[in-house]
Amino acid sequence: MPVTGESTLRLSPPLVITTQQADFACRVLEECLRQQDSTLRRTAA
Repeated sequence: MPVTGESTLRLSPPLVITTQQADFACRVLEECLRQQDSTLRRTAA
């Protein structure tokens, strides 16, 4: 498996996915990124 680096997120969705599943995945990813951003901002201050 190729290495993408420390700051790269590799997404590998299934070949067949419903709109509902894609929407759910996007919501979860968005929440994770918001939490990470919040954490990074707190530690940088």
